[in-house]
Amino acid sequence: MFKMPNLKHEISPCTLPDFIRVNTVKLLRVYIDHTMSFHEHVEQIAKICNQRFYLLQQMCKQGLNDDCLKILIMQ
Repeated sequence: MFKMPNLKHEISPCTLPDFIRVNTVKLLRVYIDHTMSFHEHVEQIAKICNQRFYLLQQMCKQGLNDDCLKILIMQ
């Protein structure tokens, strides 16, 4: 004979004093949020790309030649 378990008691994880709960974590260069979504990762990659593109534009405006720009892009 099987019985339904008594679910009246809430199960809460034990609190650890040195740990802080965060919404997003970076593991192996990948941002993952608490819903296991990669939205934050895509946002961070887009931000980095925009910053680097802006720097390349500024270097181009300063007169950096194509050979030097190719070296910077490969880095």
